[in-house]
Amino acid sequence: MQIIFIFTSIIGTLFFLLCKRRFDLFSLAYFSSLVYFLPAYFGFVYTIYGDKISLSSSTYIIMTILLSSLIISALLFDKVKVKKSIFKKIEGQHFFLTSLLLFSGLFIFLTLIGAEGLFKSEKKEIRDQLSYSFLLWGVTASLGLIHSVITKRKSYIIVFTLFLIVNLLIGNRTSIILAVMSIILFHFYRNGSKPIIQQVSVKKIFLILCFIYISFMGKIIYGSFNQGGINSVVSNLFKWENIERSFSNSEPFGRQLILETIVQTNFNLDLNYVLILLVNFIPIPISIFGFNSGIFNEKFQTTLFPNADYGMAYNFWAEGYAIKGFFGIVIFILIYNIGIALFNTMLQSDISLINTVALLMGTYWTFYIHRNSMGTIFSFEKQIFFVAIGALILSVILYIFNRGITKRVVDD
Repeated sequence: MQIIFIFTSIIGTLFFLLCKRRFDLFSLAYFSSLVYFLPAYFGFVYTIYGDKISLSSSTYIIMTILLSSLIISALLFDKVKVKKSIFKKIEGQHFFLTSLLLFSGLFIFLTLIGAEGLFKSEKKEIRDQLSYSFLLWGVTASLGLIHSVITKRKSYIIVFTLFLIVNLLIGNRTSIILAVMSIILFHFYRNGSKPIIQQVSVKKIFLILCFIYISFMGKIIYGSFNQGGINSVVSNLFKWENIERSFSNSEPFGRQLILETIVQTNFNLDLNYVLILLVNFIPIPISIFGFNSGIFNEKFQTTLFPNADYGMAYNFWAEGYAIKGFFGIVIFILIYNIGIALFNTMLQSDISLINTVALLMGTYWTFYIHRNSMGTIFSFEKQIFFVAIGALILSVILYIFNRGITKRVVDD
């Protein structure tokens, strides 16, 4: 099955690189899947004790089905023509960046007054100190950086970049990775239906490889910074033992260990779990109903990895398999592709605000879904959505207020 998987991945790579089509969210989803399926090329994953276990045929089948579905879905989506007029321009949206800046400042203030020694603590201690405002700081700054790039507002680009760098150094690499990935996607997407192979240059490839390297070494970066500042980061960033440890403990190997273990043990989730899962589709936080979005981790980690002394996060495909085997995988793959098509449709709008939201939500959906559960992915998407709605409402208020002042000045 490994040979079939590798053959499928090569066919898909040639399709997305050489075909005359936009580099869109289906493209990003495909290459993101290749990154997270990296252990499949080696044929093994590491256990929590550092031992190697071979990947089963079922795991390869799951990965192959997903890659194939993305190729087929991209072909089908390219045949659909979307009317851009379905997205209406909203008065006051030119204050969107100002609103995001105000929100970012508020969340940074709330974070800093609620925690002490952020740059000197271990990551677990930092997490214990931080409030929900820290996560919203990352979301608002990500939206702000993406929107400022789209609208070419240089001063805002500098400010939001600094916000995200500080956010990274405290311990959150997700926000800056999402923002940079969204900007890279936007850069290639706006070039139109042109093969990606014709759009890349040596400089772009180098910058993208640097970004990937820094992403893999994210834990080393903020861990070193917490211990010894910038000098420690520079000295540890290129040490071979750190590179080797980052690779073996990287997201792809950790996430596929979950999938492989659930497949091998035939771990099952009951009907009650499925009912809780359906609540995620309601566009409000499920905590209102007393449910926890991280329930999947609680279910499998306590049963399959009781000796793990750290949070193992999730695996979206493992969750689908645990619910109903390969039928569950098919359902989850359908949900994944429908989500990509929805965000891709939003990306075709001429309205920059819609593009911004589509880029961040779509990038998170296509890339980070591999290390999330249904509950956590929907939880984060709702955060982005409600922050964007809040910023838009404030934008309209600022627009009305500004128009009122301007009218009074003219009348006087």
